[in-house]
Amino acid sequence: MIREFVDRETERALLDEEWQKDGGRLIILYGRRRIGKTRLVTEFIRGKEGILHFAEDTAPQIQIRRLQEAVARFFADPLLATLEISTWDQLFTYLARIPLAERRYLVIDEFTYLIKNDPTVLSAL
Repeated sequence: MIREFVDRETERALLDEEWQKDGGRLIILYGRRRIGKTRLVTEFIRGKEGILHFAEDTAPQIQIRRLQEAVARFFADPLLATLEISTWDQLFTYLARIPLAERRYLVIDEFTYLIKNDPTVLSAL
């Protein structure tokens, strides 16, 4: 049973406002577990194009590879699929260079798993 999405008008308005601005944005959504952060994001991205990636509590190389594969699939980028990317900095640099004709999103849910297993991910952003 899917429940109606309520009581997040302020947060949704902020996300909508940032989406309309020119250029890229880094938005960090945080809070206690089980308060609806993932639901807020999935409601926000409905009807938009992009990548929703769920991080896992696993080794950094596995995380980098999984996100690399997701991006390569989304952009149908065979070069990215075959590149040997070993750091977050390399992956995010590659992402920043992808030319976009339209606005896209990259959501990384459970980002704390990335930080837990490799704190350098923060400096790569």
